Amino acid sequence: MATMAKRLFCWLRWIWRLALLILLVAVIAWLMQDAGSLEISWRGWQLQTSALLGLAVMVAGAVLTVLMDRLRRWLVGWPARIRERRRTRHLEKGLNALSEGMLAMASGDTRQAQKLAGKASRFVKKEPVAMLLSAQSAEMGGDSATAQTLYHRMLDVPETRLPALRALLQQVAKNPDPTVGLSVARQAFALEPTVNWVQEGLLVWLGLNQQWDEADQILQKMITDRHLSRADGQRWRAVILLQQAQQVPSTQQDKRERLIAQAYRLAPSYRPVAIAYLAQLAAQSGPQSGQSESRQSRSLLHKWWGSQPCKELLDLHEQLAPTEPFAHLRAAEALAAKKPLHPLSYLAVAQAALACKLWGKARQQLQAIVDLEPLPDAFRLMAALEKSEHGSKEAAYKWLDKAAKATEPAAWVCASCHHQASEWTAICSSCHAVASLDLAGGNSDGGNDLEDAALASLPAVL
Repeated sequence: MATMAKRLFCWLRWIWRLALLILLVAVIAWLMQDAGSLEISWRGWQLQTSALLGLAVMVAGAVLTVLMDRLRRWLVGWPARIRERRRTRHLEKGLNALSEGMLAMASGDTRQAQKLAGKASRFVKKEPVAMLLSAQSAEMGGDSATAQTLYHRMLDVPETRLPALRALLQQVAKNPDPTVGLSVARQAFALEPTVNWVQEGLLVWLGLNQQWDEADQILQKMITDRHLSRADGQRWRAVILLQQAQQVPSTQQDKRERLIAQAYRLAPSYRPVAIAYLAQLAAQSGPQSGQSESRQSRSLLHKWWGSQPCKELLDLHEQLAPTEPFAHLRAAEALAAKKPLHPLSYLAVAQAALACKLWGKARQQLQAIVDLEPLPDAFRLMAALEKSEHGSKEAAYKWLDKAAKATEPAAWVCASCHHQASEWTAICSSCHAVASLDLAGGNSDGGNDLEDAALASLPAVL
């Protein structure tokens, strides 16, 4: 249909042209039959000719006038056309250099990228992409000072302001300065408050500056804008609530307990939050308490120990276990049965056996640890065992020397960058990921059982 319509339009156009030509010939023929005359008198001069020739002269004069005007415009606009052609050639060279420079930077050829960035800057100095290529190539080449200077220049150009702020944030992250990082993040948030990386960057730097109340507000905005999944949003909020709880003064214990309980409701399977909640339950229920809260605390402790033992859980076990030595030993053996081949399970039984003066049992447990992993705590208990059982200070000093030389194993590992840390933090000190630190070697098996047990142990008023 389209082809037929096109052909029909073409035929109609030719018919229209033919009709105009016929009309023009008819007019000329009519004028030639009765041409008439044209007489001009001026200062004694008299010109007489046919009307058709006079009309032809006037048409020729009009055409000549139009041609002369066009020639004048062409001559006047010649310098501008030369400048425009030169600018176009420079723009083409600059854009070609930009394209080749981006490809060189993507391939990791730093020298070629810097060379092409310089060429692009000569031809298209005010192009935002040229400024960005120059800054990024300088950064890739290790010239951080030049890159930072270029990024600051880019802040004056509206098109490059946001990319420059992002690049500056990345530079600050390499050498963390919480104050500078927060200042840059606030500028980016004031410019584009709805962008995902802007919101996350501000949240991270607020956290690094310990401003958790404002970080919670930014997190709520991220959840509202759907930049986080429901699971991640709950986990991040639980981390922020936990940090807020740690900042609560000791005189406001009720507020601290509410924040920790709320955090645990949001992320009961996240170990740092669970350990904090267990510590709170342990503080509320003494070792000799027969209350249901104490039984629930020990039950939940056993479940977490079966998932992945850690020193924090071992400390909580010592707090919840009975003070009578042999009852303490039975509690340690019950705990160790949840993860029987783990070094910390042997350590829990060894500590209790030493308190009961069961030297053989303690030595057996400690030797199992030494065979599995060189834990400094095991060496120190070995020293105490040698001194208590044999009174040998020399043997005790040897074990203490081993303890001093042994490296304390990392308790926490970042799920994003695998950075190891001895203490848990809400934000990874290496990659600045939020809520990424978890127990080394931890797994989430049995998470539903843990959540069910956790919710069952929460106070009814919550």
